Amino acid sequence: MATEMTTTTLNNFDDTVDNLENLSRSTQSLLRTMRLDVVLLGSQQDESRNTLSKLEQDWVMLQKMLKEQRTKEREEKEEEAKMKKDKEQQPEDDVVVVDSRVMKQ
Repeated sequence: MATEMTTTTLNNFDDTVDNLENLSRSTQSLLRTMRLDVVLLGSQQDESRNTLSKLEQDWVMLQKMLKEQRTKEREEKEEEAKMKKDKEQQPEDDVVVVDSRVMKQ
């Protein structure tokens, strides 16, 4: 009976060792997978940073273009207003005064 208990204990011990070895292999595999995930995430983070940087550059360029466009439109409106004002202030060239009456030729 003692021999049977010893054999059972040894078999249980062997099973426990096998289970621990399997657990160790599974853990190592999981760690390799996690390392790969970390590398992949790092790569994606770098790519995301580059994309964000490009978007920020594009935003700055668009803001600059918008400012230039608004400045150009404002200058055109000011020029039109100036031309209109100058035209209103200019006397008409083809006006002749005769007997205090204005006649257009």
